[in-house]
Amino acid sequence: MNVDESELENQTLLNAMKNYDELQEKMPELASQKLKSLGSGNIPMIEQVNKLQDENKLLKKRLQDAEAQISGLGADLEGAAEQSAQTSEDKAAAISKLQAELAALQDVQGSTAEESDHRAQELQAKLSALEAGKRDAEKELAKKVYETTQYQNLKKMLVKKTQQNKEYKAELMKLCPEKFADEAEDDE
Repeated sequence: MNVDESELENQTLLNAMKNYDELQEKMPELASQKLKSLGSGNIPMIEQVNKLQDENKLLKKRLQDAEAQISGLGADLEGAAEQSAQTSEDKAAAISKLQAELAALQDVQGSTAEESDHRAQELQAKLSALEAGKRDAEKELAKKVYETTQYQNLKKMLVKKTQQNKEYKAELMKLCPEKFADEAEDDE
């Protein structure tokens, strides 16, 4: 039985590299010292990575701020919806009152059939006008919320920041593909 010495040496080296990588994961300052000692050519890359990480943290904070603003706008929208619901309830009450009046007019025999028909038509016209007013008020409320400059600015900012985050992530993946290999597989 012959044992190849080169296989044993390769296995020993592989184990040593694995131990060194685990040590670097536990102590990231070793990796930065190694890169600094390699020469001045790698220092700008380290600075660029650090700068991108700082910028990424700043963008995450801005994103959190934007999400907080959006949740505030959501609360405002809920308040406006409740107000709209109240006005809708008021209009619904007025509609049901008019419908009750209409039914009462139809049940009660009036002095003349012509007069009751005229009153019924008036009530029907009022009912139609109130229903149209209710629909218009709901549409206008929704339109006002979506047309506010705050909503538009937040929407533009979120689109822009999302695009920037994608660009930064792609750039980081180019610079450090081994760190982001798992995330690249998740994106696919």
